[in-house]
Amino acid sequence: MLLGTLFGKITTNKFSFAATTTVKKFDYVQVMHDEYGFVLSQIVEVTRDKGKTLATCQIIGFLDNGKLTRLRTPFAENSEVLLAEDDVVKEIVMAAIPQHGFFLGRLDGRYVDVLLDPDIVLTKHLAILAKSGAGKSYAAGVLLEEMLEKNVPVLIFDPHGEYATLSEKAEPSEALASFGLDPKRYKVKTWGDPTVVANATPISLPPPATAHDLFDLLPGKLSPSQQALLHTALKGLSQFTFDDLLAILDLEESTSKFQLMGMITYLKELKLFSQARPAHNEFVKPGRANIINFKGFSPDVQEIIASKLLTDLFKLRKENKIPPFFLVLEEAHNFCPERSFGEKKSSKIIRTLASEGRKFGLGLCVISQRPARIDKSVLSQCSTNIILKVTNPQDVRAVMASVEGVTDASETEIQQLPIGSAMICGVTDVPLFISVRPRRTKHGGETVRILQQEESFTNQQQSFQEAEVLPLIKPEMSLQDARIVLDKQDAGVELVPAIQVVCSENNETFHVLVELIEGGIVANRDTFEKKFIPSFQGLLPLAVQILRYANKAERFLPSALYSLGAARERSKALAQLLEKGYVIRDGEHIALSPQFLFKKLSSVKDFGKLQYESIAYKEKLAPLLQAKEVQEQFAKFVSVIETNECFLVRYI
Repeated sequence: MLLGTLFGKITTNKFSFAATTTVKKFDYVQVMHDEYGFVLSQIVEVTRDKGKTLATCQIIGFLDNGKLTRLRTPFAENSEVLLAEDDVVKEIVMAAIPQHGFFLGRLDGRYVDVLLDPDIVLTKHLAILAKSGAGKSYAAGVLLEEMLEKNVPVLIFDPHGEYATLSEKAEPSEALASFGLDPKRYKVKTWGDPTVVANATPISLPPPATAHDLFDLLPGKLSPSQQALLHTALKGLSQFTFDDLLAILDLEESTSKFQLMGMITYLKELKLFSQARPAHNEFVKPGRANIINFKGFSPDVQEIIASKLLTDLFKLRKENKIPPFFLVLEEAHNFCPERSFGEKKSSKIIRTLASEGRKFGLGLCVISQRPARIDKSVLSQCSTNIILKVTNPQDVRAVMASVEGVTDASETEIQQLPIGSAMICGVTDVPLFISVRPRRTKHGGETVRILQQEESFTNQQQSFQEAEVLPLIKPEMSLQDARIVLDKQDAGVELVPAIQVVCSENNETFHVLVELIEGGIVANRDTFEKKFIPSFQGLLPLAVQILRYANKAERFLPSALYSLGAARERSKALAQLLEKGYVIRDGEHIALSPQFLFKKLSSVKDFGKLQYESIAYKEKLAPLLQAKEVQEQFAKFVSVIETNECFLVRYI
């Protein structure tokens, strides 16, 4: 079918033609070259001006001894442009696509199968990028079916429990039949929290072997003195156990031990580590999808699991003790975020896998709805990219900057892709637009439809109300221990409304607990010791200077302030600080009030785990402050990532 004739400037890469009939963007066309025969091209832009239609084309190439080759001389002027025939498209495009590989779908509008080269996908990494609901998990499921069909060992990090349905057949359909496929199920093993995920095998990992291993897992950064304490304590252990390590640290006289012991106790209470754990090759089995289902695990625990498991597996892979495997990271921006969004415990090992994994047969697939938030060094290592609809301007820019083969003409198309269509980059010099094939297994990533689930949701809500399941953060000590400490056999529980503030400060992410009665930061959950953030609003300038001096000196005589202004002004400023309670008199000396926090917020970080439980209590207090007020106050000092409303369990 004749579409038009060449018009204007002609190069070996691009040309334009004046269309005499209707043409569409991304249609394939063929033009006869005097020397090379038919050459395949693709329309990348269509413009219409004053009744004339002009189409701009990107030249794909021609076959030379069975290989896709680019032009070395341009077309002749006034050459005819024809709509490319399926056989020509298939012959030329398929020269860059393997005859046997991972069957992902068909060229959009063409009966031409698109297969991905297994060697490239498994060794040079892949990214699947799309906005939420655009079909990225569905496309990932298609790719996983193809891998399992070829017995590739697959390990999936699944934050939302979407991939367990790989073990369930899809319903027979005309769509499947049109692709020559039948429903099928595959072998799946799910690892997770059995109390949250039915039939899941509990995740159990080997304890950290060295001090550096432990450093990488602890929920916080260690000071040099704490690092030294930990090194010394570990030297005294013949075999690592958390109890033995805590016992050795407890004998140390240094006050640095207390925060360190709190972090180690936190790791211990996660119950993730055991000497009697499954062999690592259980996570990597040919022809089986091993799914790490993170449902029920908090983000910081997910980081710990990812960091420890991937570090161990990569070490074993380098030693050839486990087979080559393919790792799928769903919601990858949560495991390896761009550094401006903070560092995760799993970031370092994922960057290593992206840069070095291919040498050892370890393939990586990153899946994300926020391309702009993925570590750029990880995304840039993905040579093949499956891009579905992306609309966020920042994410579109990230795709354009990081993905090779994306042209300026593709930018608008990325934002307009219909559900079920995808753009593949990295297979040929120009992007391929495909219709993703139907899945042979059930899709587990459908959005929950609230109206259809109304009855069951209402029943579930009623059951929660009857049991009064509440978000709780508990003290370290038990109620039984509290009765001994308080010397009250009738001691019970008081629920104090609070928020858990997730903060980021100096590239460190941590939690702070704030009760919503007085707005105090809970520095100790057992004693309910509180700290308050001072407000500098309304303070005299000289009072602020005195506070800075006090923060350095901690305890001083008033006469030590002689260099800070006139005596009368000093007295007035000091009186203001005493009235507000920011400083106190200690005999003849002045000292900072222990009630107020004059250090970094990270000094009062908390390692309590948010748990949803029902609990018997004597009293449940009502909040006197709004969570929003506290969040706004904290935002003046640190970056607030999120807040979680909860109740602090206090023994009275």
